[in-house]
Amino acid sequence: MKCLILIPTYNERENITKLIPEIFRVCPEIQVMVVDDNSPDKTAEAVRTLQSTFPKLLLHQRSHKQGLGQAYRDAFARVLSLYPEIEVIGTMDADFSHPPEALTRLSEAIHNHDFVIGSRYITGGQLIGWETWRKLLSGAGNRYCRLITRLPIKDCTSGFGLIRTSLLKKIDFTDFDTTGYAFLMYLKYKAWKEGARLYEVPITFKNRVTGESKISLNIIQEGLVLPWKLIKKHETKKDATCPLCQNSRPTWWFTKNHCDVWRCADCKLLFVSPLPTEFTAVYSEDYFCGAHNGFGYINYDEDKKNAEHEFTQYINKISQFQQKPGTLLDVGAATGAFVSFAQKKGWQATGVEISDYAAATARAKGLDVTTGTLADVPAIPNSLDVITLWDVFEHIPNPTETLEHIHRLLKPNGILAMNMPNARSWYARIMGKYWPLIIPPEHIRLYNPQNLEKLLCQSGFTVTYRSTVGKRFSPAYIFQILYTIGHHKIWQKISTWVRTTPLNHLAIPINLKDNMYIIATKQSEPRTQ
Repeated sequence: MKCLILIPTYNERENITKLIPEIFRVCPEIQVMVVDDNSPDKTAEAVRTLQSTFPKLLLHQRSHKQGLGQAYRDAFARVLSLYPEIEVIGTMDADFSHPPEALTRLSEAIHNHDFVIGSRYITGGQLIGWETWRKLLSGAGNRYCRLITRLPIKDCTSGFGLIRTSLLKKIDFTDFDTTGYAFLMYLKYKAWKEGARLYEVPITFKNRVTGESKISLNIIQEGLVLPWKLIKKHETKKDATCPLCQNSRPTWWFTKNHCDVWRCADCKLLFVSPLPTEFTAVYSEDYFCGAHNGFGYINYDEDKKNAEHEFTQYINKISQFQQKPGTLLDVGAATGAFVSFAQKKGWQATGVEISDYAAATARAKGLDVTTGTLADVPAIPNSLDVITLWDVFEHIPNPTETLEHIHRLLKPNGILAMNMPNARSWYARIMGKYWPLIIPPEHIRLYNPQNLEKLLCQSGFTVTYRSTVGKRFSPAYIFQILYTIGHHKIWQKISTWVRTTPLNHLAIPINLKDNMYIIATKQSEPRTQ
């Protein structure tokens, strides 16, 4: 990934002449832009001298000192407009407080994240050379920021990090009214609210050796006020419409995984708004193999080895309505576990899967799985006996359009079979916002039997069967789900460990009655009730 590091300077001539060679020694392929505020000590002249030795060194000289926040805003705009090939922009101080050697670790982490932060306050990070009062001030300030804003990171004010340009383009900088170091907090908060994948890398922060610190009373005051301004701006911007019944006054419930979760008082739908901007990006290879982004599976195929029990229940119930095996399309087929199972039971089974990685994995197994959505399926209208969606409908951003497409593909009296979370189950009600199946950005629509049946009816289906289906899980998968719920790393560590033990061969049955199984039959024409 092409990366450019921004270094704002004001009277940093002595430091910059030592720092630039060190950066290019560690990362010779990187670009660096010094953003100088017309320093009286002629920092800009020193940079121009260095440019003869380092051709990847750039200089952006501003007319006068306007503060760190404005320096970064100007530099971001300049890079985004003049250097479109840059994929990652870094921020870094000029005084050697940010170790250049840490750039390699930050660069590795940015491949799986949107915003990587060099952190003093996570395990492995440390702070050297500061007076006790500054350590206390910084530590208390970061805890204060997290408490007010709920930012899911430890070092909210770090000035060392890498951020993808694709994320920067989404951020509205017009309401940035900070001038000092509070800008760094503001940037992280705005990125988080855009759904960015934030990640911290431990660093050793060292106090500057030469030059003067830029800390001031105004900067401290700005840091105290900013967290309250952030949450006030976010709250006043909350607005949504229920995507199911079009109620214009749903209630914002809470924020999870950088997504706002809403409740509709009329139809009781739980939904995410706004939707993730890059919907298909959620289902990358990491979703099925790794789960480094905090959701998905460490090993999807391994976790689905216990699914034969539930697949058998699905097929047996479908067979009560479809007397003999026929044509079947599995929507959201992932790596093809159910398609393979249905074929063994005599069905002419195919699948469609939005994830390039998962669909390619299924095809490598010899299965007929198309990459894309229902619109990409090469099926003739009125040609399919059964269409299935197992743990899929809650992921779909356009449910009405999807059901209309299913209606076109099914034969008269064809069967739609699906299972999904039940947001009105007793377990969901008791757990409230801690219900494990509220996991955005995966689950973006959580239905209940009443609003789902109404939606199906409007789309030309009659519900002919409704029940719950228990599932069996490996211990590793259960611990991974616990990690997904609260992001406590102890669960992820246990999950990783238990995969290496015979314990993971266990299939633990769980049925909390919060997962509904629906069979609906196609009517001749869509109708309303």
